[in-house]
This record gives sequence, structure tokens and C-alpha cells, in this order.
Amino acid sequence: MSDVAIAALASRACGLLLAVGSDLLIPDHEAQDALAADGEDAGCRSALLRTFTRWDSAHFLLVAQHGWSRHEWSHAFFPLYPLLLRAGGWALAPVARTLALCPQERFVLAGLLISNAAFVVAACALHALGRRVVGDPALARTAALLFCASPASVFFSSVYTESCFAAATFGGALLLARGRPWAATASLVVASATRANGVLGALLVCHHGVARALRQPRRSTRTAVRRVASRST
Repeated sequence: MSDVAIAALASRACGLLLAVGSDLLIPDHEAQDALAADGEDAGCRSALLRTFTRWDSAHFLLVAQHGWSRHEWSHAFFPLYPLLLRAGGWALAPVARTLALCPQERFVLAGLLISNAAFVVAACALHALGRRVVGDPALARTAALLFCASPASVFFSSVYTESCFAAATFGGALLLARGRPWAATASLVVASATRANGVLGALLVCHHGVARALRQPRRSTRTAVRRVASRST
């Protein structure tokens, strides 16, 4: 588990450095209809944090800062991640004052911390889930390391919902595998509050419940047979 956590941390550091380096060295591509948070607050000057204010990140930042009433399309974004950004921005207020960050940059910093920490949790949960379900420690470790090294994992280091969603989903599946359905359901509810496709986690809970119900009669039959056998002896 420790080597998977280290690999997850190292991959996040590489992803952040690559993102910032690319933004500083390569001119921005002015795509049509591209969305970027506009840095409307006075004093938003951090070139490092500006890297993480584009596309969906801009949507989440605007919702976290202004709520869902400012733009109609804001209602397409589920509430948990913007609320986490808002709470993280509030918690980072003392740090923001020290670093002279504007409110928007405070939310960006909070999002980076939340997303990258959640990714480490997701990688460790995936590793533990693989060990539990597959029963092959080497294969589980390889799967977790490939998860960390995936080229698409750059989105797990941005102000996106992917990391929180993965952590809640893998965590819910792991809790189900460990026979803790209520805790698993709570974790999968968190996933569904993060992204729309999180509602599919209900299928995992239903599968677990049906499988458990099908096993129950067999256990009852074996118990009854043992009782009869013990009485006859």
C-alpha cells in the first residue's frame, strides 16, 4: 500500500509540473468557445494557478464563488465539488492572505489540494479493492500503478471532479467487498453527488444485496442440517 501511495503522490507532482510548465512555455490555443475563469477579482495575478482555470474548472470555480444563480448552465454541475471548493477556500483564507491570493485563486488552490489528495485515496482504494476481489497482490499493485500512470490522469490533478468521484466509487466498492453495505452506500451517495453517472453505483449495492439474499438460503439449509445431525448424535 505504501508504494502505491508514493507512486500516486509522485504522479500528481509530475502532472502538476507538466501542466504548469506547458502553460508557461507554450502559447495558449485560442479555441472557439473556450471557457476560462476571468479572474474578475482584483489582484488575481498568479501565473501558476491560472493554469487550472480553464474549461470545466472554470465552471466549478464560478459555481463555488457565485453559486448556481448567476448562469443557467450552472445547474448542470452537481453540488458536492463546488461546495468542497467553497469550504476549502474558506479554510485556506489565512494562507491566502499570506500569499496575497485573490478569492478565485484561493478556490483554485483548494481545488488542487482536494483533487490531488482524493487521487491518492482513490489509488490506495483501488489497490485494496484489487487485492480483495482478485486475490492477486501483484496484479492489484500493477492495476493501481497503471491507474497512476494513465495519460488521462492529468484530469485527476486539475480542478475537476474525477479524483473525488474515483475515491468515492472505489471506496464504496471496497466497503461492499468487505461486507459493509451501509458505509458503502454512503460512499456511493457521495459519488452520485459529485457526478451524474454516480447513480450507477446503485447497481453495485443492488448486486451485493441480491447476491447476499441468494446465499442466505444455502446458509440456512446448512445450519439446519448441522442442527439435525447434532441432535441425532
